[in-house]
Amino acid sequence: GYIGVVCPSLVAGYIGVVCPSLVAGYIGVVCPSLVAGYIGVVCPSLVAGYIGVVCPSLVAGYIGVVCPSLVAGYIGVVCPSLVAGYIGVVCPSLVAGYIGVVCPSLVAGYIGVVCPSLVAGYIGVVCPSREAGYIAVVYL
Repeated sequence: GYIGVVCPSLVAGYIGVVCPSLVAGYIGVVCPSLVAGYIGVVCPSLVAGYIGVVCPSLVAGYIGVVCPSLVAGYIGVVCPSLVAGYIGVVCPSLVAGYIGVVCPSLVAGYIGVVCPSLVAGYIGVVCPSREAGYIAVVYL
């Protein structure tokens, strides 16, 4: 019952991250724990025009990150600012078969992360590298 949910391991400041399923109006939302500079991050559901958007708080180098809604062709895209090791992260829209894909830059332990499109059975999946304690577990 999981669709494109990335289950990070217990390392890198994550403590028992729960991969919500399709119930309760959640679609592939990653609920980070209270550690690593996150303070009660709320995983919005399908209400208010949000679809699987992760709204990080104002800590950890994020400055008023806006969670775009369904407007402007964005669906569940997280637009991080230029801080915290992110350099001009581009939020892809619905073009080129991308749906809510986060394209992190080459910094912060990410090495050329490829944002898969709708091909090969991927639906808005974030493919983290093998570093930083991520275990790229993809539930399809």
